[in-house]
Amino acid sequence: MILARLIKNRKGNVLALCDEGILGKRYTEGKSVLDLKKHKGFYEGEGFDAGNPKLKEMVSEADSMNAVGKESVRFLEGFGYDVSAAKTIEGIPHLHVYRI
Repeated sequence: MILARLIKNRKGNVLALCDEGILGKRYTEGKSVLDLKKHKGFYEGEGFDAGNPKLKEMVSEADSMNAVGKESVRFLEGFGYDVSAAKTIEGIPHLHVYRI
C-alpha cells in the first residue's frame, strides 16, 4: 500500500508518496538520516494500491514528488521516471522528482 498526499499551493503541487509500512520510523546510515517519524505529517495520506486511477491522477497533477520506500519508488519508475538517482538509507530508497 502506498500512502499519497497531494499538497497544493501557489508555487505548485507536491506529491508525497510513502510505503505504508515504513511511516513513523527513523532510519540512519552514517551521517544520513531518513526521519519518517518527525516528518510523518508530510507523508501521511490516503492509502492506495499502485494500480488505483486516483493515484495515477495525483501523479499527473504534481509539479514535484517525494517518494520514500521500495513500492513508492517502483511506482514512479512504472511511469517512466528515472529512479537511478534515488538515495538509500538502511535499504529504504528516497527520491525527489521535479518537473521542469
